[in-house]
Amino acid sequence: ILKLFKEFQNVTVSIASRMDQRLRDAPAVVSILRQEELRLHGWRRLSDVLEQIPGFATRWQAGGDQGLIVRGMFAPDGVLVMVDGISINDPLNGNVSFYDFPLDGIDRIEIARGPGSALYGGYAFLAVINLIPASQDAPKRAAAYDANGGARSSYDAHGHFEGPLAWGNLKVYAGLHRLRDRKVTLKDDLITSLIRRTTVGDRALDRYNAIAKDTDERAFGSRQWDAGAHLKVSRGPLEGLTLDTLYTQKRTQPFLSRLYALVDQDLLERRDDLFHFGASMPWNVSEAIRITSRLYETSIYGRSAGQITRPYGWDD
Repeated sequence: ILKLFKEFQNVTVSIASRMDQRLRDAPAVVSILRQEELRLHGWRRLSDVLEQIPGFATRWQAGGDQGLIVRGMFAPDGVLVMVDGISINDPLNGNVSFYDFPLDGIDRIEIARGPGSALYGGYAFLAVINLIPASQDAPKRAAAYDANGGARSSYDAHGHFEGPLAWGNLKVYAGLHRLRDRKVTLKDDLITSLIRRTTVGDRALDRYNAIAKDTDERAFGSRQWDAGAHLKVSRGPLEGLTLDTLYTQKRTQPFLSRLYALVDQDLLERRDDLFHFGASMPWNVSEAIRITSRLYETSIYGRSAGQITRPYGWDD
């Protein structure tokens, strides 16, 4: 046990001070979960991990997404979530649509409990979470696939390939996930009240009648898929070059609109996309100085679509 404790204390983290340092020297309360622990506990999504962190809890929001509560406070823009040090919070309002982020390609999760705005600026009032993509070299080629199912037609399926190449190390992965929660019935909402008291000319706003049924029973949930790759060059003139890319898309159905009307899944849904690409290259200036240059691109996309709105388009 003492050996394991010493090994854990020497683990390197970067979330506490934005530079690599040993965990025991980090000036913050930091939780670290490595890929082995995620696999051992069967945690497939970020929300599974957060439920185990002291003071953290997730809950369903009106929009069908999962929200995070930290030490009893619910602040949609109070937690900074990053992928490899790059924020994935909505730049307009600070919300995070990916608390159920799949962990298929994540090597390590670092969580700093407590305010981090002095280092990270906005959206870090309650906590900071950093998802670090796979970085370990595989000693031999291997491929694996696994799938499991649960209550309410929930399921997870995941496959990956990893192994050494002639000039480096490669890992590719893909996953498909479906998560569903309890069913609820909405007896009354703002839309039905609006229908009862609002008319346009001689006709009421009855076009909403097909949407706001007071007996409809719906289950919150989402369908999500993800894919990504990690490449590390270990030979040749580009030795040390690391490339990471990941993409995930989530569609939430049925969706509670901003006016809190339960809708059928073919009428309206919410779609969220996340794309991340990162490249890094170390340069040894001297025996004591090493500089690493980084290039990255991260984009998030979120909107509603369906029969009552325009469909998705490539120009969105």
